[in-house]
Amino acid sequence: MEYLADSHKDRQQLKKELNALETTVGDSMPYVGGKNPCAWDAAIAPRVYLARIGCKTLTQWDFAEEFPNIKAYLHRWMGRSSWRNTASWDEESIADDLRPKMK
Repeated sequence: MEYLADSHKDRQQLKKELNALETTVGDSMPYVGGKNPCAWDAAIAPRVYLARIGCKTLTQWDFAEEFPNIKAYLHRWMGRSSWRNTASWDEESIADDLRPKMK
């Protein structure tokens, strides 16, 4: 949960990791694995989604606004039927789950 801390160092570390993903995904390579999703995407996308929701709701920092390729990447994932059929979390439930872990 270090990425949700207020510490400048932790936020900079998260930004470094997000920058790596930002430069990997984009128009020519919509997924980490290329044109089609792979196991890496299935592992990364939910974590990035949870990190975004956690940062947005608990620290009022929506990092996707700074990383347009990541925002588009999450949008592509959330538009997939596999995501819609399995993701049953709402933002408040995620925040409620993260709050005790922050202490």
